[in-house]
Amino acid sequence: MPAYRAGKAQELDRIADWLQSELAALKAARPEHGVILGYLNTEFEKVERELGLFAAILDDPALERRAHVLLQGITRYVVTTTSHYLAGLRRQSAEDQQFRHVLLGIARRLRLDWIEDLMACLYRELGVVAKYRDLPCIPVFYGPPHLLETIFELTGVYHEFGHSVSAKHRQFGGELMTTIHRHFKEVKDRPGPLTPEQKETRDKAIDQFRERWTEAVISEIFCDVFGAYACGTAYFALMVDLGISRGRDPYLQTSSTYPPTCARVSASWHALLPEQQNCATAQKIHEGWQRYTQCFPATQRYRIGFSEELVGNLATQVLTLLQAHLPDTPRYCKCLPSVVEAQAIAKGVALEDLVNSGVSILFDAPQEFAAWQQSARLLIA
Repeated sequence: MPAYRAGKAQELDRIADWLQSELAALKAARPEHGVILGYLNTEFEKVERELGLFAAILDDPALERRAHVLLQGITRYVVTTTSHYLAGLRRQSAEDQQFRHVLLGIARRLRLDWIEDLMACLYRELGVVAKYRDLPCIPVFYGPPHLLETIFELTGVYHEFGHSVSAKHRQFGGELMTTIHRHFKEVKDRPGPLTPEQKETRDKAIDQFRERWTEAVISEIFCDVFGAYACGTAYFALMVDLGISRGRDPYLQTSSTYPPTCARVSASWHALLPEQQNCATAQKIHEGWQRYTQCFPATQRYRIGFSEELVGNLATQVLTLLQAHLPDTPRYCKCLPSVVEAQAIAKGVALEDLVNSGVSILFDAPQEFAAWQQSARLLIA
């Protein structure tokens, strides 16, 4: 449709003029985000050239497909740039800036050196834009307005940093997918008293179970293991809270982008060191989760598709990948502190220590949590 493309080119030219004006205004208004704005301007210049090419070929029938590819890429650029970066930069609050400094501190401690700057936006559910046009160096972190008042949800930022790791090291997903395919092939090859027809039916079902392991599902499992690797038992406690507080069947996969909650809890448990697992409070949390899951029947789809054997193997492989490719990223090896130790945290405490202390208070001295949290909140910096 040449007429559509011609009209779209005019609209995109207008958007480009607006974007250029916005970026210039933000450069003056947000000097602390100079790194992010530098990348936004560089990518804008690339898109301007793409717009010029789009305008040059939009009337050529032989280049119609090329024109549509350009249009789709430019549209993705506009949506990501305006909906995440410009929207966030426009509405930065004091709490957003505080949260940004917290996140930058975590990135430094975890030696995620490719992160040059980041933006924090506390106005929606926890999440991250881990890449900007294939650039993992300027992520946007989201969280709800009450995030800094919580322990469980605050711990979720380590999961979001896992997405940053996954975006930087794209090969991890491929290696985990290879393990998954090998696992299901071995399941199909196991002997059993089946007729050829029965085996064919069973193998088709196994293939369907394997197909539930999409790239997004693998990424979530990776990030759950990373969360426990970087933050210890507090992350496992978060996953238990997530599983119970949302009231969903822990064995049910309700989305093609997330694994069943039980698999996520299992992955984070496998990521802990034996001494962390054997801690009395960790055992209490684990036993509580086991009691909760007994209220739901584990389906065949879960028992085969997300078996304990497979999830455990994937967790072990993620740990191996992290130690091989991110040797400078420290593993959080501490057990949950005692209540006395948790109450003694002071200025300068790392967020990992703070949230693990909070978990100890929540499970071992819940009546003291309100007073503890008021003091601990002042230490988040």
